[in-house]
Amino acid sequence: VLLCLWPQPLLAVWYLSLKLCPCLSVTRDTQAERDASSTAHSAGADAEMDAAVMAAMRQCLDTDGFLCLSAEVLAPLLQRDDLVARLAVGVARLVELGHSPSSICVYDEHWELIRRLSPLLEAVTGNTASGDIFTFHKSADRKHTGANTHGFGSNPHRDKPTAGPESFRADGAAKYCTVWIALTDATPASSCLYVIPKTLDPGYYLEGDALVAALPGTSSTPTRVVDDAATTPHAAAAVDLGARRFENIQAVPVDAGGGCVFSHRLVHWGSRPSTGALPRVAMSYALADNLGEFEIGEFFSHAAYSPFPPLELRVALRAAQAVLYCEQKPFEKGGLGLATRIWRRGSRFFEPRFRTKVNDAAQWEKFMQGRR
Repeated sequence: VLLCLWPQPLLAVWYLSLKLCPCLSVTRDTQAERDASSTAHSAGADAEMDAAVMAAMRQCLDTDGFLCLSAEVLAPLLQRDDLVARLAVGVARLVELGHSPSSICVYDEHWELIRRLSPLLEAVTGNTASGDIFTFHKSADRKHTGANTHGFGSNPHRDKPTAGPESFRADGAAKYCTVWIALTDATPASSCLYVIPKTLDPGYYLEGDALVAALPGTSSTPTRVVDDAATTPHAAAAVDLGARRFENIQAVPVDAGGGCVFSHRLVHWGSRPSTGALPRVAMSYALADNLGEFEIGEFFSHAAYSPFPPLELRVALRAAQAVLYCEQKPFEKGGLGLATRIWRRGSRFFEPRFRTKVNDAAQWEKFMQGRR
């Protein structure tokens, strides 16, 4: 539909906003508004978070590898004008109509959430928004099977499993972090994040994914370890070291409007939702070192296009995502060709290294489809 409407921008706006999601908008992309909103928000953010609070957040992130931010803490930034609730309704509407949850990125409110959080979280992490975005949807209801993102992040993983020492700064801060914001309540019943804190992860700084070092093992051979509560050598017991690591797993439930910031080396995953629980929806985006020394850096020029990228850029980014993540969410017949055409129409907005990455991924998927 977007491909057909593209020559008529007003029709595209009508379809996306009035037809699909009346509670959301797609018209905020003027340079004047970017400048005004960015300046106004930067001043407000400084007043809402003092230096001591931000220092404590930074220390928590550096110590544990993740930082949990409650809905109460983020309320001054996110809860005015029901931004989070409107995004949740928008995702539900898209899912109801058969669209991907990540298609929410074409709407202004998606970028407004990033705009409001950026001054705080960029100061805490030392990184800036890269353009790497994704929206998760989990539900045990069979009617949501097509929209669910169970294949994304459901198994324990590190976001950058091949990263080495170059992915950290001299002070130990990560050059890549993920911001994960719950648009609906994320509970153990509906699905929430589970993590292995950095302090309990021997593989955090090792080369490769090093998951074996962090996760519970399956060996039935007991290993002698001294219990933490033991006061004498006689209290030592034969304990399966793998089984013992289960106690290192930490749940991170948050209410709608709360979230989590974590480094690229944190082992984490999203749990399976329980039958009868409401769908769990969460929006994520990446903060990365904008010097491009690690990974790709910016996907597009934020100086030129943020905080509200042009609609054509947003749609092209969604198409690029579909190509890059097609192993987890395979294309239906004809889907790759459509995504590639949409991507090419807007690819001029993106940085050369990101264009190369998407084009190579599209070529590889086309080759693999020919072999299936």
